[in-house]
Amino acid sequence: MYRLSDGAQEILKRLFAAYSAIPFPAGQEEKHRPKAMCRAELELALLELRREEWLELRQKLWGERLYRIPEQRIPAILQAVTALGPPTSRAEAGSGVSSGPPLAAEVFRMLAFMADGGVALTAKGAIHKAAAGRLTASLSGEGERLKAMLPPSGGMVNLPPAAAVLLDLLLALGLAVKESGAITLVPAALAAWLQLTEPEMNDRLYQMILARSGTQEPALLHFRYWITGSDLLPGAWFSLPDTLAVLEQAGLTAGQTIQELLEASGSWLKALAGCGWMELASAAGGEPLFRWTKDKPRLTAGHPSGERDDEAEGLSAGGHAADPATAAQFIVQPDLEVLVPPEVPYSVRWTLFACAELQDTEAFWSFRLSRQRLEQAAEHGLEPGQVIAWLAEHAMGGLPEQAEQALRLWARGIGRTALSEAILLTCRSLEEAELIAAHPRLRLARLGPLHFAVPAADVEPLRKELAAAGMAPPRAFAGREAAGPALQALFLGGPETAPGGSAALPSHGTAKESGPGTAAFTELPLIPPAGPEEAAGGEGVPQMWLKEWRHYHASTAMQMMEHALERGYKVQVAVQGEACEFIPERSHGIPWRVSGTLLRPGTAPEEAMLAAGDWREMKLLLPAARRNSSSAVVGDYGMIRKSTGSR
Repeated sequence: MYRLSDGAQEILKRLFAAYSAIPFPAGQEEKHRPKAMCRAELELALLELRREEWLELRQKLWGERLYRIPEQRIPAILQAVTALGPPTSRAEAGSGVSSGPPLAAEVFRMLAFMADGGVALTAKGAIHKAAAGRLTASLSGEGERLKAMLPPSGGMVNLPPAAAVLLDLLLALGLAVKESGAITLVPAALAAWLQLTEPEMNDRLYQMILARSGTQEPALLHFRYWITGSDLLPGAWFSLPDTLAVLEQAGLTAGQTIQELLEASGSWLKALAGCGWMELASAAGGEPLFRWTKDKPRLTAGHPSGERDDEAEGLSAGGHAADPATAAQFIVQPDLEVLVPPEVPYSVRWTLFACAELQDTEAFWSFRLSRQRLEQAAEHGLEPGQVIAWLAEHAMGGLPEQAEQALRLWARGIGRTALSEAILLTCRSLEEAELIAAHPRLRLARLGPLHFAVPAADVEPLRKELAAAGMAPPRAFAGREAAGPALQALFLGGPETAPGGSAALPSHGTAKESGPGTAAFTELPLIPPAGPEEAAGGEGVPQMWLKEWRHYHASTAMQMMEHALERGYKVQVAVQGEACEFIPERSHGIPWRVSGTLLRPGTAPEEAMLAAGDWREMKLLLPAARRNSSSAVVGDYGMIRKSTGSR
């Protein structure tokens, strides 16, 4: 951060205070130019910020150019530019401590609900009322608590806030896809998701929520980013008004008062509590308090304030427990209840869900083995013998005798009969039917005067024979609908070995298309100027104007000032015998005058109106282009020489 020049740091700080990570139209940056900075210096500062990747310039499909501060840079900006310190923590909280179920667990519940066919849609693309009710009932959280996290579009219709937020997250993460007739799961993306640890899931979910959800206003975004990326450590209570006061002191409230921000920021904290990341309480005088839980998500991976101590969490570098054999074990009770410790990977929990009913998702998850789930596992390609062997392998101490007996008893009644798909060959008339029945190489079971049963393995040979006889059937089977996704791939062999390997999930921290208010952008290439003259716009300037500190004829002085006004330069002038700098902003008619900002040594910038006779000596000043910002002198000015004519 401190490798940037002073001017670039000042512009970045002002743009961040005004817009946070929200894109803003090119041209708006001029409103945030300091009085002592000329337009040429502003352009160089913007170029430096783009070159060092602190600012992006993008273009929408219809041509609008927008600047945006990359979201992954925000923690460093908050830490280095604003130099904020956390508010004073409270020793103890008051009454009303509350927190909701973990969001990762709620996502698991929604994935489990959608595993057996997805969410049905109407012809207009809305969710069926009955499906919406069942989906909502599958969750355990309070729907209204997540209302502040609804996307600006309002989320899915016919769904309460919690279900709408979760379904939007599944679609944004690529875990689900909206097709004709239903929203269904994506097996490869699901397999990759289940390989993440719960802290990694929390990070992905929170980063996506910040980018997509809630009111996208700079002051509220500053609050959300700062409470996550700053040193507000889990377990310590903080006052919400005190926290907003720190942001107000740093100039990050966009002109809004603390009272105006209390309601919106309080709603956001309530939503975080609904995700299990925050706890809320009230002080004795009713002052709202909050604290992060141990599941506090990181704003961006690798940020110092968000780094996790994997060893302290009992996790290896890969995110799982140091002993994988122990980590994958759960407890099977004689009464068929299955208790899942927190360290069990989500991939193991998912395979367990394929053969057991999910009941509770608190710290110790609980499932219950049942005949119905054993039958459904068989539907997904997991034979009862496979299920029993898998359970015995992952159960601490093996399966209890009572549980194994019940499973084997149920297994005897599964698979004793089966429904097979028969392909029906239909003839148009009795004449064709008789020809087929008498064909020497076709031995088909006749089901009626015009119908024959065809084994699936004999379909292609039958096509060839019928084509040779001039009776070829269409390629498509009459009445057969498009086959749905192969859901058995979600369970068969467990997600660890799901076909397709570990698909890459969208990463909000690096995605160019993510972030508040983003849509359909094209990143504009950074084309650095060929040299310092071009960077500062100094090409074509007479050498004498840049080199000579001298008195010029009135007409030449006016011409130099007009040139500085056009190019956005500063001019060094002698006013009342004192060498000053002047930033021309506007020229006026007869008599000719120029208005702008006068910079006297050691004083604050002042507005001034100058006539050609109000100064004597003068010289144009060009800001020096910084070829390498890591080694350049901060605030450097250079007199750039160019071999051109002079006057």
